Amino acid sequence: MLIPNRRATDNPAGAGAPDAAYDKRSAEVWATLNDSTPEELYARIDELVATLPPDRPVAPFERACAFDSTGHPDKAVPLYQTALEMGIGGERRRRSVIQLSSSLRNLGRVSEALQLLEAERAMPSDHLDDAVSERRRRAVGHARNGVLADPAADRAIDDDTGRQAAEMPTEPAAEMSNRAWTNYAGSARGSARS
Repeated sequence: MLIPNRRATDNPAGAGAPDAAYDKRSAEVWATLNDSTPEELYARIDELVATLPPDRPVAPFERACAFDSTGHPDKAVPLYQTALEMGIGGERRRRSVIQLSSSLRNLGRVSEALQLLEAERAMPSDHLDDAVSERRRRAVGHARNGVLADPAADRAIDDDTGRQAAEMPTEPAAEMSNRAWTNYAGSARGSARS
C-alpha cells in the first residue's frame, strides 16, 4: 500500500497541475453530477481528461472521483493509488488520500485506511483536517467493532461531514469532492429514512 509521506512543494497546485481553464471545465463537468447518469458522468470525465497530457496525475484522480461519486469504490481505489504514485500534489493530493481511505474502508480494508490516515495526520494542517479526522474516526470505529463497512449505515453516522465539506471554501477543481461528499451524505439520509 502506498502511504504518501509528503506534499508536493515545488508547485502550490501540485505535480502536473492543470491550468485555470482546465479547472473551470472540470467544475462545469462536476456541476452536472446530480443531473447525470453514471455513464454520462464517466463520458464527460473521459472527455475532460483527454485534454490533459497522459502523464498528468489529475486524470486518474478525476476518474477515481467519478467512480467514488457513483458508488464504485472498487474501481476508485486503483485510480487514487495511481494518482498518488504519479505525484499528484496540492489539495488534490490530500483529497486523494482522504477519499482513498474512505473507499478502502468501504471495501473492508480498514487497516490500510487507518495507515493512510495516520500518515496524513502528520502532514501540515489545512482546511481538510476535519475530513481527515472524521474518516479516521469512522475507520477506528470499524476496527474496534470488527465491523466491515456498511456504506448505507456508515453514511447515516454523521451527514454533517458532507454538508461541512460542501461549505468549505475551495479551489474550483476541488468542487467534485465536495459534491461527492454532499451526495454521499444526502443518499444516506434518503436510505436511512426508507
